[in-house]
Amino acid sequence: MYITAHGGALRTGRNSKKFFEAMRDYPVDIVEVDVRSGKGGLYISHHKPLFADGKLSLEFVLKYARERGLMVNCDMKERGLVGKLLELAESLSAEACVIFTGRFCESDLPLLDRGRVYLNTGFFKGKCAIEPFDMKRVIDGAKNPRVLGVNLSYRFCSDGFLKKAEECGLKLSVYTVDDPAVIERLMQSVAVDNITTNIPDQAIKLRGANA
Repeated sequence: MYITAHGGALRTGRNSKKFFEAMRDYPVDIVEVDVRSGKGGLYISHHKPLFADGKLSLEFVLKYARERGLMVNCDMKERGLVGKLLELAESLSAEACVIFTGRFCESDLPLLDRGRVYLNTGFFKGKCAIEPFDMKRVIDGAKNPRVLGVNLSYRFCSDGFLKKAEECGLKLSVYTVDDPAVIERLMQSVAVDNITTNIPDQAIKLRGANA
């Protein structure tokens, strides 16, 4: 099971340099960033600013991840950036680092020949109910091995939901879990691939205790 440090974990500031400096001290598997585009290329920011100047570039993040053997959960805040992001990752030899979540649409799927994706629940609206068996059917129908599963809020993850996910083989990336008791409960499910949290220090200890 992977532990993702949510952007700004441990009160370091979302998409900030302080966040990346702090994560050097914790053996997390994945760092999460919000991806946008501007005249200077791809950068990280939760909200769209008037100017991208001064924002950390995605190039900085990918190099950081590659050098430390981490993955990057790229929470796509704009549509149509998948091709650009994969081109950048390839130029940096960082394709293996990339995980996609966020605004991922049908037209992005043919571009996904590198990286991996957990589809947000919004992807399934109009296609099926937010139920494990239905979402697994849509994912299987995409016939793309890069699509690993679903990225969804911990609020969906009742014991019944997790049981159904386990039964149909649906893999889950769960966000943003900041209650140690909920983290521990999710760690008991084989359906849960990843937990995104603002308390990666505690999550890492819990994973060790439950190994």
